[in-house]
Amino acid sequence: MVTPNFAAEPSLNQADLRRLEKLAAAAGRSPRAMLKFVLRDGFAETEQLVQAVLAGRADVTTGRAYPHAVIMRKLDDVLSRHGGRRDHLEAGKSQSNDGQSLRIPAP
Repeated sequence: MVTPNFAAEPSLNQADLRRLEKLAAAAGRSPRAMLKFVLRDGFAETEQLVQAVLAGRADVTTGRAYPHAVIMRKLDDVLSRHGGRRDHLEAGKSQSNDGQSLRIPAP
């Protein structure tokens, strides 16, 4: 009885091989490294993911997006400036909000 060799390399036709090489180049990885993602998720899903990552990196590079650490610093600044303000509400009083009651607890 012959046991099938499941560890053997899958074979790709020439069109899929070119597609894998192009995908690997776009991702900055080797075709072998990208093959496991293609086998798991398929070409279309893997290509879409690589394009999304590249678009996200371009957004950061051009200033259309900010790194997590920058956003957290900005959030901390906003909360420290405005977190304790109650300009239009007194502590513990209810106020109408689109027909619903909003109760602000006292500190």
